[in-house]
Amino acid sequence: TMETEDSAPPASRPERPFKPRMTAKPGCQVFVKNLDKATGEPELRDLFARHGTVLDVEMATEEGASVAKGYAIVLMSSAKEAKQCVKALNFTKPWGRALIVERDET
Repeated sequence: TMETEDSAPPASRPERPFKPRMTAKPGCQVFVKNLDKATGEPELRDLFARHGTVLDVEMATEEGASVAKGYAIVLMSSAKEAKQCVKALNFTKPWGRALIVERDET
């Protein structure tokens, strides 16, 4: 039998690369993984603000939805503050899951 356009499976939507809204100085971005999907930008901003000035928080979400993917990029005002955040927050459990916090050098 011949396949028609109607019987072909729908093409999956390509995933957009995750890019922060702001351009950062090298060493100022912190990559946060293993976030609970219920954790929002305000909570993340408050947590990181204890260790320096937060310039931006970019939560990764499913395209076309507000469902969190479980990771984010936090932009700090200096490389020193970013380093302090990694030291203070990596493997901590502020919301029940151990966060993985590392410098994002990209």
